[in-house]
Amino acid sequence: SSSGGEIQVSGPGGSEILVSGSTLGAPEIDASAANLSILADTVVITGRNFDSIAANNTWDLGLGAVGHTTAASATQITITFETKPQTTGNLMAVITNSNGTSDEAQIATVV
Repeated sequence: SSSGGEIQVSGPGGSEILVSGSTLGAPEIDASAANLSILADTVVITGRNFDSIAANNTWDLGLGAVGHTTAASATQITITFETKPQTTGNLMAVITNSNGTSDEAQIATVV
């Protein structure tokens, strides 16, 4: 059960373990219309509730871009493109991790 940031867990033999902490919400992306060159090697997504273990964040990008996460913190994810955006326009992203899935947001304007 959960109450005021504490989680009670029943362990073997009926003992209870109290764990203090907070539950993070779903990832939130900071929208950005900043220019990003179509030739750029990386893009940085800023926001909140990202997993600091890069592999624990999955994402979908628009404009045909494909890549892999090369760095992550609770507020920033760096993606290195394997396939750069295929056209100019609004680069949209969705981030998913164990906390949930973000709303789609614009992260750059590819020029």
